[in-house]
Amino acid sequence: MDINGKRDKEMYKHRLEREDFWMKKLRTIYPYGLNEKSKDMNKKSYLNWPVGKLFPPLSRHGQRETGNRNRTKVPALNPLKHFLNFEQHLMSVPVFDRANECRRLLDSFKIKDIRFLATDSKKILLDDPNESRNYWCDLIHDIFLTKTFKDDEVKKIKKKRPKYMFFIDFINKGFDYIKLSSILHDPDVIETLPEKLQDDEVPAIVYRLNNTIRNKFSIIKQLLTKLM
Repeated sequence: MDINGKRDKEMYKHRLEREDFWMKKLRTIYPYGLNEKSKDMNKKSYLNWPVGKLFPPLSRHGQRETGNRNRTKVPALNPLKHFLNFEQHLMSVPVFDRANECRRLLDSFKIKDIRFLATDSKKILLDDPNESRNYWCDLIHDIFLTKTFKDDEVKKIKKKRPKYMFFIDFINKGFDYIKLSSILHDPDVIETLPEKLQDDEVPAIVYRLNNTIRNKFSIIKQLLTKLM
């Protein structure tokens, strides 16, 4: 507040920016923490970003270990890729360590196993929903998207022609609400494909614009001019 009892707009803006900074720095945005969302999530360029891509990289402290490292070895046939097994394992861990254990485990998983787990968790949630499972489903799904997501800056650097393309005539703005590209990237959709295609490049949606209505009006104008 200033001396007139009104809000100081500059200070208010500064506090919001610092709050947003620390939410990202401490990774407290849902499903990683209790904060609902970041201000960046309202920006058009960030609408399709997973939450995990908003966080800055974790800095390393102290001397890096060499030699033997205490890492989880995941077998070729990973039993924890099935959600019920994964959930049972998490429930065996102290409650305050479960979220960290979830992230630690998924960091050691192959991408295809995380994709299977994300899809399986959704199916289990539909059959037997509860608040705890909904949280784990959201966290697993966001971690999977974070690991596989490529932002616009990366695409600019490594811009290349898509391997597969679907050409669709753009009829009206209703296509913006369908979000065909998001559907093709959805783990549930990818899971229905043959196994050899699941790790292949997702087809790109390419919209083709029809001739504008301006040309039609031009022809009508010419005809009317001749008749007059």
